[in-house]
Amino acid sequence: MSPRRPLARLLERLLASLLPAAALLPPSVAAQHIERRVAVDVHASIRIFNLAGSTRVAGWDRDSIVVTGTVPRGGGTFFIGGAGAGAKLGVTSDSLDAPGSTLEVFVPRGATVWVKSSSADVTVTGVEGDVDISTVSGSIRADGTPRRISAEAMDGSIDLATRAAITRAKTAGGSITLQGGGGDVTASSVSGAIRYVAAHKVLVGRLESVTGSVTFQGTVIRGGTLNIETHDGLVDLTVPRDQLADFDLTTFGGSVTNALSGAGPVVPKGKPVRFSSGAGGATVTVRSFRGNVRVAGG
Repeated sequence: MSPRRPLARLLERLLASLLPAAALLPPSVAAQHIERRVAVDVHASIRIFNLAGSTRVAGWDRDSIVVTGTVPRGGGTFFIGGAGAGAKLGVTSDSLDAPGSTLEVFVPRGATVWVKSSSADVTVTGVEGDVDISTVSGSIRADGTPRRISAEAMDGSIDLATRAAITRAKTAGGSITLQGGGGDVTASSVSGAIRYVAAHKVLVGRLESVTGSVTFQGTVIRGGTLNIETHDGLVDLTVPRDQLADFDLTTFGGSVTNALSGAGPVVPKGKPVRFSSGAGGATVTVRSFRGNVRVAGG
């Protein structure tokens, strides 16, 4: 008899004895497939935690929360609680290196939603209440018409195709892209680029960056204001040729290129460039320490 055969039989017996034990492992060790439902008010406050992986939140016309998704082996434990006016749900883990979980959460369209992430990508769509999203390195995407939206990231990108009364977007190294807009809009970054393409007329706009470039394309409503500030980031401003506004543009170490007013391009250093288009009405102010400023008519 081959000496390998007894050894092979021994290994088979050992494996067979381990299989029943694996079936008895606690749920926190096995992968979790989630499908839960909670009844809440149509204007409920909902808090969602998922540090790694991805979280997608969608508004719908029902008075309930429905959560589906997967928490992988070692990824933590799913929880959900609350009812009526408020609920909390998400994934908890004792390890910062836990594998990412995938959550898809349907909430009442008029709910107030707060989402927290570390590296998980977050998408919010169709929510019409207040929306507050924070992450470290994950990306943030949102669309729809929330009442108010706040999005904050450290290194992750922010992409908002929303129209809200108040919009706040803040990041350090990530980029910010705003579409839609209108209302009161503030975007700030350290080194990330800011791009604001306003599909709706801007009432109040504040765009601030240290080294990142700032691009604005849109119309400022009569009586509205647009303020742009950078340290040494490029400012690229495009407004309609029939924009009625008073412009005040200053860069101390860079240049201003004016392709909008009839005076033609000017390239001064350290001196403000002031002019009005049409009868004026809106106020557009640009301040940069060393960045170049370009103004054009679209």
